Amino acid sequence: PIMANITFSSKLHKDKTVYAVAGSHRKTLLELAKENHVPIDFSCGDGECGTCLIKVASIDPRRIYLYGISNGASVVLNLAAELNPTHLKGVFSEAPTPVGIGYPWVLRVPVMIAFGREDDLGARLGQKRWMISDPCRFTIELSSAPPGTAQNCSDSQPQGRMLTTLEWAEKVKLEPGASFDLQYFEGVAHGAFLGPLKLQTAQQFASSRGFQMPADIGWSEGGTPQGQGALLAAALQFFGVQPAGSR
Repeated sequence: PIMANITFSSKLHKDKTVYAVAGSHRKTLLELAKENHVPIDFSCGDGECGTCLIKVASIDPRRIYLYGISNGASVVLNLAAELNPTHLKGVFSEAPTPVGIGYPWVLRVPVMIAFGREDDLGARLGQKRWMISDPCRFTIELSSAPPGTAQNCSDSQPQGRMLTTLEWAEKVKLEPGASFDLQYFEGVAHGAFLGPLKLQTAQQFASSRGFQMPADIGWSEGGTPQGQGALLAAALQFFGVQPAGSR
């Protein structure tokens, strides 16, 4: 999701700033205002009548970040090649995979990649997620994506295997204003906040839900309280947000 501070300003009321997480729940500004008790006139509530029309005075890219997890983590890495510091402050990518749309060759904004030490989701048993190197046929080259690993390794060029995340990290180029950091977190698997740490195979995960998956693929999820806390602290630091207890 995109994270930002939004300030509602009116000649009739005192300015009010709220911390918003947009995108993940498709909230409108009206819904955000109502949730935070900001008085805005409205009628239909669907954006049809124009009663709640407001003017966006400014957008501060220094407060805008992109966050993605799993396949979404790969998407935001590609956006880090499309956007620049005039658009956003940085990109936080949790547990990306080279499978799907691949990785870009260039980063234009600060990027942090986070992996849980126990994250083996999609990896062969005994390996971790950052070691994934599947056949090229599992990657798709999209015309809308920036130049990247899918150019030479995709379903249209299926020979060979894709680069692992670490191999790509050694090759990616940074434009001025960009930075790159990759961190690992103890006691964390895939989706740190999905629940308690659960070490399991894809077969065990699937059987608990009534379907089948391979037995030689990892599918560990969740995290320990300590691991979740460490990941959250790192994310907040990257976003430039002070934990509530430290204010």
